[in-house]
Amino acid sequence: MYSKDGFSLLVSEQLAKMADKEELLEKVARTYEENRNFGKHYGFSVRNEMKCPNCKFPLTSRTKEKYRKIIDSRLVFLDGMTFINDEKSYQVRIKVKDTHN
Repeated sequence: MYSKDGFSLLVSEQLAKMADKEELLEKVARTYEENRNFGKHYGFSVRNEMKCPNCKFPLTSRTKEKYRKIIDSRLVFLDGMTFINDEKSYQVRIKVKDTHN
Protein backbone atom coordinates (compact mmCIF):
# COMPACT_ATOMS: atom_id res chain seq x y z
CA MET A 1 0.00 0.00 0.00
CA TYR A 2 1.19 3.50 -0.80
CA SER A 3 1.01 6.36 1.66
CA LYS A 4 -1.25 9.36 1.19
CA ASP A 5 1.73 11.43 0.01
CA GLY A 6 2.43 8.68 -2.55
CA PHE A 7 6.11 8.02 -1.93
CA SER A 8 6.13 5.65 1.01
CA LEU A 9 5.34 1.99 0.50
CA LEU A 10 4.10 -0.51 3.09
CA VAL A 11 4.45 -4.24 2.50
CA SER A 12 3.15 -6.30 5.39
CA GLU A 13 2.80 -10.06 5.68
CA GLN A 14 0.53 -9.47 8.68
CA LEU A 15 -1.84 -7.31 6.65
CA ALA A 16 -1.64 -9.57 3.58
CA LYS A 17 -3.37 -12.29 5.59
CA MET A 18 -6.43 -10.01 5.74
CA ALA A 19 -6.31 -8.99 2.09
CA ASP A 20 -9.50 -10.75 1.01
CA LYS A 21 -11.66 -7.63 1.59
CA GLU A 22 -10.60 -4.10 0.76
CA GLU A 23 -12.71 -2.40 3.44
CA LEU A 24 -11.30 -4.66 6.15
CA LEU A 25 -7.73 -4.14 4.97
CA GLU A 26 -8.13 -0.34 5.03
CA LYS A 27 -9.47 -0.42 8.58
CA VAL A 28 -6.81 -2.82 9.85
CA ALA A 29 -4.09 -0.79 8.11
CA ARG A 30 -5.05 2.30 10.14
CA THR A 31 -4.80 0.32 13.39
CA TYR A 32 -1.53 -1.29 12.23
CA GLU A 33 -0.04 2.12 11.53
CA GLU A 34 -1.12 3.48 14.92
CA ASN A 35 0.36 0.46 16.72
CA ARG A 36 3.70 0.76 14.92
CA ASN A 37 4.27 4.34 16.15
CA PHE A 38 5.96 5.47 12.94
CA GLY A 39 6.39 9.01 14.20
CA LYS A 40 4.23 10.41 11.42
CA HIS A 41 0.88 9.53 9.89
CA TYR A 42 1.31 7.91 6.47
CA GLY A 43 -2.34 7.22 5.63
CA PHE A 44 -1.64 3.94 3.78
CA SER A 45 -4.35 2.77 1.39
CA VAL A 46 -4.56 0.42 -1.59
CA ARG A 47 -6.12 3.22 -3.65
CA ASN A 48 -3.36 5.78 -3.05
CA GLU A 49 -1.29 6.59 -6.10
CA MET A 50 2.46 6.26 -6.29
CA LYS A 51 4.05 9.68 -6.76
CA CYS A 52 7.50 10.90 -7.60
CA PRO A 53 9.33 11.61 -4.31
CA ASN A 54 10.90 14.70 -5.87
CA CYS A 55 8.13 16.48 -7.80
CA LYS A 56 5.04 14.69 -6.33
CA PHE A 57 3.65 13.92 -9.83
CA PRO A 58 1.25 10.91 -9.76
CA LEU A 59 2.76 7.92 -11.55
CA THR A 60 -0.12 5.48 -11.16
CA SER A 61 -3.88 5.54 -11.18
CA ARG A 62 -5.56 2.92 -9.01
CA THR A 63 -9.08 4.28 -8.85
CA LYS A 64 -10.59 1.93 -11.43
CA GLU A 65 -8.33 -1.09 -10.92
CA LYS A 66 -9.77 -4.20 -9.36
CA TYR A 67 -8.73 -4.69 -5.76
CA ARG A 68 -7.13 -8.11 -6.35
CA LYS A 69 -5.03 -6.72 -9.23
CA ILE A 70 -3.70 -3.97 -6.96
CA ILE A 71 -2.81 -6.43 -4.19
CA ASP A 72 -1.05 -8.79 -6.62
CA SER A 73 0.84 -6.07 -8.51
CA ARG A 74 4.61 -5.80 -8.53
CA LEU A 75 6.43 -3.31 -6.35
CA VAL A 76 8.12 -0.29 -7.86
CA PHE A 77 10.92 1.47 -6.02
CA LEU A 78 12.07 5.01 -6.74
CA ASP A 79 15.08 6.76 -5.31
CA GLY A 80 14.07 8.66 -2.19
CA MET A 81 11.04 6.52 -1.33
CA THR A 82 10.48 5.07 2.12
CA PHE A 83 9.94 1.30 2.16
CA ILE A 84 8.33 -0.15 5.30
CA ASN A 85 7.78 -3.81 6.13
CA ASP A 86 6.78 -5.65 9.29
CA GLU A 87 10.27 -5.34 10.74
CA LYS A 88 11.93 -2.09 9.60
CA SER A 89 11.76 1.08 7.56
CA TYR A 90 14.24 1.75 4.75
CA GLN A 91 15.15 4.81 2.74
CA VAL A 92 15.46 3.71 -0.89
CA ARG A 93 18.70 4.74 -2.58
CA ILE A 94 19.27 3.58 -6.13
CA LYS A 95 22.80 3.52 -7.48
CA VAL A 96 23.06 4.25 -11.17
CA LYS A 97 25.89 2.55 -12.97
CA ASP A 98 27.65 4.72 -15.52
CA THR A 99 27.61 2.66 -18.70
CA HIS A 100 29.39 5.28 -20.85
CA ASN A 101 32.90 4.45 -19.59
